[in-house]
Amino acid sequence: MKKLKYIIPIVIFLIFSFHLLFSKELGVRIVDNELNGKELYTTLLIEGNFSYDTIDAIKNGITARVYITVQLLRSGGILNLGQGTISEKRVYFTINYDVWDNNFVIKSKKLKSNIKTNNPAEIIHIIEKNINPLVLPLKSLSIKNKLIIRSKIEIQTIKLYPPFGIFLYFFDPWNYESKWKYSEPFSVKDIKKG
Repeated sequence: MKKLKYIIPIVIFLIFSFHLLFSKELGVRIVDNELNGKELYTTLLIEGNFSYDTIDAIKNGITARVYITVQLLRSGGILNLGQGTISEKRVYFTINYDVWDNNFVIKSKKLKSNIKTNNPAEIIHIIEKNINPLVLPLKSLSIKNKLIIRSKIEIQTIKLYPPFGIFLYFFDPWNYESKWKYSEPFSVKDIKKG
């Protein structure tokens, strides 16, 4: 019995460490670009998955909004990470849970109708399938301009206003914002034409 007292905390620590080491952080990256006239068609890949806490909150009646932001920037600035936004596209999907139907319901202006799934891991695939390709307008660019595309994903569930918002500053298991992911610098002449 005394050995069990020491083994349980070690097992819990190992499980937690394994989860931290091998779970993939939610993020979005650019996979491909195609030029079509004065528009850039960007294909995105969403990596990772929603946290258990977010899925649990949605199942318990909280509505989540998933925002995907993509920006086309001029290359340059600190560490060549880009400066001056040329164009930006921000798309969002609303996710809630239908208790009677036992399904997650995904809504968006991009969708013709609501999509339902009972598998939380499938939500990311549905969003990814319905966001691609994302169209960015190219405004007055020269062929010589070096460009960078950056992208990020955000999940917003609960928004508390002052003074209650201070609680989410210290403990916020539901809302999430990924870091920006940057493409390699490229020029308009490097992009394949569609």
